Amino acid sequence: MPPLPPFEVIRDQIVYLILPALLGGGLIPLVGIKWPALAKAALPVGILAGFAFPNLFEQRLDWWLDQSGQWLLFEHSWYSLFPATAMCLIVGALTTFIAERFSGRAFMGWVALGLNVAALLFAGWWLAPGDLTWNEMLIPRQVAAGILGITMISIALLLTTVWQAALAGKAWMLLAFLWGLASVTVMIHAHSLIFTELAIAMSCALFAAGIVPAFQMKKSSENCDLAGATHESFREKFSVLGSSIGCWTGPAVFYPALTLGAATNTYSELPLLTFFASGIMPLSLAIFLIPALWPKCPHRRLIYVTVVLALPGILAIILAVSNESIGVG
Repeated sequence: MPPLPPFEVIRDQIVYLILPALLGGGLIPLVGIKWPALAKAALPVGILAGFAFPNLFEQRLDWWLDQSGQWLLFEHSWYSLFPATAMCLIVGALTTFIAERFSGRAFMGWVALGLNVAALLFAGWWLAPGDLTWNEMLIPRQVAAGILGITMISIALLLTTVWQAALAGKAWMLLAFLWGLASVTVMIHAHSLIFTELAIAMSCALFAAGIVPAFQMKKSSENCDLAGATHESFREKFSVLGSSIGCWTGPAVFYPALTLGAATNTYSELPLLTFFASGIMPLSLAIFLIPALWPKCPHRRLIYVTVVLALPGILAIILAVSNESIGVG
């Protein structure tokens, strides 16, 4: 068994990384207790605060400008991870609030959905590297950006239509645990301190932001379920989807881009499948878009959906542990 890091290192990680992320992520969603109309919009704001607070103590990511003073908009790599994630979280918060405020108008749900999809596509263009290779073949940046953007959109849609529909208020906390555990494990075995810390920060922020919804949302979100038959029309379901997807765009951008950055900027014996499996875990939920596979019993639905989402993460953890020893640097 490898030796534990020195106590001072563990203490600093708790004081300057974990606690600020939990504090920032947990405080802002509390406004939803007094003002329920703001509960959903406060979620992405809480995630953003939890992700940003640790960066105040030790700048792991540039905010908006790089060290030379250039806008990160022109930096197409994981270095732009903070502003790209922040942009999607801010768009998510604003569109969620507007869609909830004008919930009687289905048109606003469609507008919210379109704006979030556009933000995710832009984030894919922003974060796609220009020197991505696959089996010694150079992938054009435009192609990489398209693949990354479509992946982010698919993850956000599945988290809204399947994951939130099955787990309701527990969705954010459980996602933070499962996706965070897989990502942190992979980053540790990739020997990268910065990527490990970023995965911890986002996972803690997502977990803390989900505490209030875990107590507020008692019933599963059937209105987000495309496989169910709760709403009368397909159009109405997509309108409701527009008012919920903004709560998921942050993690949908962050985790795939983080693992892509780690896969192309770290040196280890980890197979590429390790990063791939941990980065796109929620895509496994696509199987439940087949109506016949959607469990009718709420308790079975929760168990089956959780297991299916966890499977790629378990694969990533097994590959990481079996191919590399623990170590960050």
